[in-house]
Amino acid sequence: MPAPTRIVVVDDSALTRRALVKMLSSDAAVQVVGEAGDGLEALRVIAAEKPDLVLLDIMMPAMSGIEVTETLMRTQPLPVVLISDALGRDASLSFEALRVGALDILGKPSLRELGDEVTAKRIIRKLCRLAEVPVVGLHKRAHPRPALERGRAAAKSSAGRGRLAAHLRAGDEMVLAAVPAAVQPKTLLCVGASTGGPPAIHKLLCGLAGMPFAVCIVQHMTPGFTPGLVAWLAEASRLPVHEAEAGQRFVAGHVYVAPDGAHLGIDGHCLRLSDAPPLQGLRPAVDFMFRSVVECGLAPHALAVLLTGMGRDGAAGLEQIRAAGGWTIAQDEASSAVDGMPRAARELGAACDVLPIDAIAPRLLVLARASRA
Repeated sequence: MPAPTRIVVVDDSALTRRALVKMLSSDAAVQVVGEAGDGLEALRVIAAEKPDLVLLDIMMPAMSGIEVTETLMRTQPLPVVLISDALGRDASLSFEALRVGALDILGKPSLRELGDEVTAKRIIRKLCRLAEVPVVGLHKRAHPRPALERGRAAAKSSAGRGRLAAHLRAGDEMVLAAVPAAVQPKTLLCVGASTGGPPAIHKLLCGLAGMPFAVCIVQHMTPGFTPGLVAWLAEASRLPVHEAEAGQRFVAGHVYVAPDGAHLGIDGHCLRLSDAPPLQGLRPAVDFMFRSVVECGLAPHALAVLLTGMGRDGAAGLEQIRAAGGWTIAQDEASSAVDGMPRAARELGAACDVLPIDAIAPRLLVLARASRA
């Protein structure tokens, strides 16, 4: 038998905390090694017990979940999973906690749900998987090197657009790979992400000011958190970010996020939503969006990016976009919180570029500008 996953539970509600502990303790795969009712107490318990994972509430006295997460990531990085009420006032705080290093968000279960065997098994299975994530990869900060800064300047100049050169070094953080002359103008960027995705998407969007394309995003989220994600991304990136609507015409410079429980597809220059069956258990699914780009004939005019996440969703669709003439990028292993989806894409040979998260936005702008030159 493998050793149980050691978890510390932190919640300022004693009733919720006891229910969480009871639920987790019902499975031999988990051992609750400590609990705390506020942030300061949590840090003491975590330092003493050294758990595999912390299940952390956001709104707490003494220290918020954000402050606890920041402190842990400086002193003893480990998987932190948030428990939060998306409909409450802590939605934006939840995403800030993800930005500073928390791994994922779970909707705070009701007491009835905590007593449900199916819900308990689903939550425990997810926590055990997340406890195995090597968190150190989340907190490395990649800094642009001089080649990147020269490339940004070149991409902005008319002369530079005509003579983009390759500056590829193994293990370097940025690449200005040559853009084939036949690349067609890009009008659409499709992005897929799962675990660890919100902070990666945040970083990506913050680098896309003045983008000449529309952006469509599928992010696997706990139901109820998508409106909070949209609001947080809009505030953080200062871009117009919308929850996608059926029949909506996408516009360059705008960002569209798949809503809860519906696949997001592309149909010409309009968005479509579908209640088709889940793909690999997921709806929305990244593969559904990527494949729709190919099916409607937009692949030659598309950029597609697959970011951090568990599983394989998006890898096959990314391969199809590349085969149909689109330009594809997979996040590299070092900068991915969870290198599941990007690795699956790399193994398929689906990515034209493999880049760290800090390099993806500059590369996209280079590709878009070069394709118009």
